[in-house]
Amino acid sequence: MRKQHGFTLIELLIALIITGFVMGSVLVLLFSIFKNYEYDQDITEAKQRGQIAIAAMQPFVINAGLGLPPSAADFQKAFRWSKNRTISALPVLFPASTGDTKNFGYFIQLATNSVTATDAKSAPALWTVYSVPSGARVAGGGTESMLGVMADTDNDSDSGEYDREISITGSLSPAQIAASFPPNTLKSWVAFPAATPPFPFTVAELTASGSIKIRSHSATGGGTIPSFDELHYVRAAKLFVADGEFKIDRLDGSGAQSVVDGIAGMWCTFDPDGDRVLTVRILARAGTSREGNIQVGVEGWPAEAEAVWTRDNHYRHVVVSRSWRIRN
Repeated sequence: MRKQHGFTLIELLIALIITGFVMGSVLVLLFSIFKNYEYDQDITEAKQRGQIAIAAMQPFVINAGLGLPPSAADFQKAFRWSKNRTISALPVLFPASTGDTKNFGYFIQLATNSVTATDAKSAPALWTVYSVPSGARVAGGGTESMLGVMADTDNDSDSGEYDREISITGSLSPAQIAASFPPNTLKSWVAFPAATPPFPFTVAELTASGSIKIRSHSATGGGTIPSFDELHYVRAAKLFVADGEFKIDRLDGSGAQSVVDGIAGMWCTFDPDGDRVLTVRILARAGTSREGNIQVGVEGWPAEAEAVWTRDNHYRHVVVSRSWRIRN
């Protein structure tokens, strides 16, 4: 009979031990791959949320102050008018009887929330006054390349004495513009980016012939509007974070609208008298809660902002930032 050979017990134990080491190494590798996938998934999702918020605010920032006075003092005078020798202000920007803390001080205004403005150079909310192109332009003036616009030098513009009719090429949206006096809604205000000095005007009349009559409330004297300059609608918005959502209130009566959820905070810095660079940081989180405190700090999130926003460290967070140089 042929002698049969088999594995000894020691050989089997050695094989099992080697197999255990190999399987343990494979499991550790698989666990590491899973954790890396989990991390990448969380960070990617958080970045996407932050980028959505930044993209949503960009139109309100890049057109901020377009056609409006470059100084804070002139800006605050620009949206006021006289009626029967009484000075009134646009209530959307300067609410009556509420104190300066609820007023726009400039076309880029930092705020602590959707209600209270602040003079600080860093804050968690942003208010803007911006201009929206209408597609309609000032008609060519032939040999006269500039169209004069007289100012309300007698501080009594309700008489209509200083209205100026300007021919417009292209159609204006009736839903976006309103001829009224007093001009107490944003739809009554327009701007021309190339006007000198830069100052908003109110719409006194829309004519059947395609012209508009505009009224200047500037106390700085007369000004000019170039031919072919595009008429812009003046608008305002408040951008802030509340209840874990990035929200935009366009101040048109529709209320604050949610843009994206999963936003833990926003931090804005701006110095109108310095470099005039607006920097916005969005603190966005992933959508999945993990076990344990998986993230203690977040790179790029200012220490001064920690006192304003509290994070749930069961979620991974990431900071998405963008800077704009504000000029008008």
